[in-house]
Amino acid sequence: MYLKEMTELDTHSIEVKYNLSGTPSLNVKLLTTSENKTIPSYSILSYNKELLSYHKDKMLMYRSVVFSHPELKLLSFSPPKMEEPKAFFSKEVSEDKPSYYVNEYIDGLLIHLFYDERYQQWQMTTHNSFITPYDGTRQHCLSNIICNILKYNSCKDVSKLPFWEGFSKECCYNFTLTNKYSHTNKDKRLYLTSVYKINNNHIVSVNPDIYERWNMFDALRGIIYFPKNYSRLFEETSYIQDDIRSLNLSGLVIMDTNNGNRCKYISETYNIYKRIRHIEPYYLYIYICYAKINQPTELLSFLYKSRYNMKKIHSIWKLFIHYLHQTYLNYYVFKKEIHFCSDQCRSYLRDIHQIYYIERKQANNSHRVNKQDIMEFLMKKHPQEVFHLVKNI
Repeated sequence: MYLKEMTELDTHSIEVKYNLSGTPSLNVKLLTTSENKTIPSYSILSYNKELLSYHKDKMLMYRSVVFSHPELKLLSFSPPKMEEPKAFFSKEVSEDKPSYYVNEYIDGLLIHLFYDERYQQWQMTTHNSFITPYDGTRQHCLSNIICNILKYNSCKDVSKLPFWEGFSKECCYNFTLTNKYSHTNKDKRLYLTSVYKINNNHIVSVNPDIYERWNMFDALRGIIYFPKNYSRLFEETSYIQDDIRSLNLSGLVIMDTNNGNRCKYISETYNIYKRIRHIEPYYLYIYICYAKINQPTELLSFLYKSRYNMKKIHSIWKLFIHYLHQTYLNYYVFKKEIHFCSDQCRSYLRDIHQIYYIERKQANNSHRVNKQDIMEFLMKKHPQEVFHLVKNI
């Protein structure tokens, strides 16, 4: 994999397009260090998620890329935007036989770790900001959080932890920080999700099966985590979504170790969760109340400011009903092993099976449970109960 050298921020080798409102498809953010807050030391380039239709393959490499400023030397590179599985597997097979590494998808905050020769020290950034030493304020608490995770409670500057010196300075390291807002991994942990070797502006993806065995990580195992390996499972099954569901994973990441390209399968529950966590709870509750009286669209006419939110909630609601119906079919019809998202979900589906299938069957009224039955059952519940079910998916 090769990233073209960029000479100036305003004349780099990528064609940056704009939408009608003038929003660029590539964001460039200049960052300063805590030592010098007037002169930028880093630039982070990232594509604009809202303008994915404008992106070319080259643009999608810039999920989060860190350069020195003003030298524009590549310092850290995060995995590009993952492809859809269909596109990933339909590409022409190269001369080398594809070799896949499969691990669980970790939902959380992206963290870059890289070595800066200019300052002779390690640095950490998120996908768009510098991680500064903790100064007692909430906006600078991330450094302290990571130090606590790594068992250095007294340290305020995560970039100066002593064990970084055992890391190879030729590589950059991408971590994912999980927390209570993550999907299935809600404990505060630091997962190492990718490593890239950098030589000038050339980058080479390192196979996780290789870097996870590096001696530099021996003393950190149990402090720094690695996503669980499911390569053998991938080789033995053709029902990936069923395995993701039964294992209660957010998804699986499949990496072609020959070129570093990746795709991911995400679970139905994660697909709903990642959409709904950005919705204000107030609007979700109001939507459920209007759905209960079968008038969810009536809300849009007089809540103009929330119209966009309500449209998003409506699409999430349809996904949620589909998920409950599919979960019912998988458990009661196809007899598959299911990991229920909550005890409430298990209880609701058991009651739905009793009311809409068993009781009707006993009354000689054979009936397959459909999505309308799911909706009818939910609308008989108090909105607070339904709200709790959706939020805890």
